[in-house]
Amino acid sequence: MTKKIKLKNVPYTIVSTYFGREHSGSQAETWKVSLRAEPRSVNAYIKLTNNYRQTIAELACAQVGKALGLNIPDCYLVYVNTDNLPEKVKKESMFANRGEMLAFASGSPDPDVMSFERLLVIDDNKANALFDAWENLDLVIAFDEWIANPDRTMCNYLFSPSDNDFWLIDHGCALTGDYMPRWALHDAKVETHNALYESIAHQKELSEKYEMKKKAATLMTKAHNVDYDSLDASGFYKMIDSNVNVEDIAKFLQERIDYSVELLCQKLGIPQLV
Repeated sequence: MTKKIKLKNVPYTIVSTYFGREHSGSQAETWKVSLRAEPRSVNAYIKLTNNYRQTIAELACAQVGKALGLNIPDCYLVYVNTDNLPEKVKKESMFANRGEMLAFASGSPDPDVMSFERLLVIDDNKANALFDAWENLDLVIAFDEWIANPDRTMCNYLFSPSDNDFWLIDHGCALTGDYMPRWALHDAKVETHNALYESIAHQKELSEKYEMKKKAATLMTKAHNVDYDSLDASGFYKMIDSNVNVEDIAKFLQERIDYSVELLCQKLGIPQLV
């Protein structure tokens, strides 16, 4: 009998220091922070948003992605009292004085980590060479197809000089959240964009497409072994949004395993059964 892959519990913590705002959009803003953790504090990026679906999608996708062995930073659920922020943060944050909030935070894999987009600006030749040598590129594309993530843009994978590899962040639009006013979790065959594949589709030879399909099938075989009963074992999703049903998320992920290779093959323009 195949041993189930247990999902790692998400630590619950608070911010000890705010270093500065990294990004701000219409619905969310990201801050570089230090989080209280054991045995020592950790540097991380916290996303403040009132879109609780994004926070839950971030947690769920980080949990299952790490279980499959992908490079996804450790994640945290962070309690924030926005009525009691440091004065500098209050002046800059659109979420100041909005009461208590539960936020997603992603640990920093490397002090010198940077987005691929930034690396392109600094040294486009190096960036393109690293991208061409990205060993797990096909697996990341398959993962995004599985979790229905349309948003793997150049900002959403990071290069870490310490291990000379890429790390995956920002899954807030996954689980179909970018397309539907509510999650389309009832439809495991729902089609979404796959931004990472679309960015390289014109470069792929037919043989490379079949190799991508093969790797996707291998990843989905591994996904079958994930223990989805351990998704959100701590009950955090209900804390974030009392209306969420973790069983719906787990069921969507389980059922989509059987369709994700088919959906990817449609994008690749190759038959699934060959």
